[in-house]
Amino acid sequence: MITENAVRALVCAPPDTVDKGMRKKFLGEVSVERAREQHKEHCLALRDMGFSLLTMLRKKINQGKN
Repeated sequence: MITENAVRALVCAPPDTVDKGMRKKFLGEVSVERAREQHKEHCLALRDMGFSLLTMLRKKINQGKN
C-alpha cells in the first residue's frame, strides 16, 4: 500500500538485449543473467530502505516488421 508520505523508486528490468547495448569502453562480455540478478538485488535493497517500487513495463516491438 502506497501512503501519502511514501518514497517511490522507478525501476525497469534489463531487456533481453542488454548484452547488445553500446558502451563507452569494453570491460568484458555482458551477461543477461547477471544483469537480471543485479536488478533483483537492487530492487530488494530499495525495498529494504523503505522505497515503494514503481515498475515500468516493457512494450514488445516486432523488429523487422512494418
